Amino acid sequence: METPTPTQTATPTPTPTPTPTFSAPLYRLAVFDEGQWQFDALPQAAAYHEGVAIPLLLRIDNALPGDAYLLTIRYTCEGFDLLTAYDHDTGSEPALASGGPVSATADSAVQIPDDQGTDADDGTAGSLSLWGGSFIAIGALLPSSPCTDEKSLSVSLLASADTLFVMWAVQLSDAASNSDLPLRLVVQLPDGDELSFEIEPATIAPAQP
Repeated sequence: METPTPTQTATPTPTPTPTPTFSAPLYRLAVFDEGQWQFDALPQAAAYHEGVAIPLLLRIDNALPGDAYLLTIRYTCEGFDLLTAYDHDTGSEPALASGGPVSATADSAVQIPDDQGTDADDGTAGSLSLWGGSFIAIGALLPSSPCTDEKSLSVSLLASADTLFVMWAVQLSDAASNSDLPLRLVVQLPDGDELSFEIEPATIAPAQP
């Protein structure tokens, strides 16, 4: 009697575990104009008055909760007086506008340090506001001496959501329209890239009475 040949059983091949994929953070800088956030170039028709604080928004998409992000804000001294709170002249309207956090209640806020090189911010308690995370630290406004070129401010934040909204404002000086060069603000990102916007002095109107 022949011995039956054993039937071979196929060994199951384990299904490989997919490797998680993470998208790099997407940074976008917007300026608030005529009731909405402008994420592209500043509209040609945009016009601001001297002495007005212009709200700004840095939106970070694809943020990784638990990660820290270091940002540096730089602005030209000629034409811009200081950094201040986003709602300095506009109330909560920028926070509620489409493209922003759509909430007037920030998750975190940090006071902007006094600029030792000017008295323009005396009596002004400006702040940065953040939705989707918390502030870790904020540096001093540099240089501490009277500014001849530009000021810089470094701030670090911790993400608790995958979209972050950082909001503040930059105030035009009372003589911004007399500037020789475009007024420029830059946000330096953690990877070294920069986002910026410029305003031509010719588009700035005298302060409203």
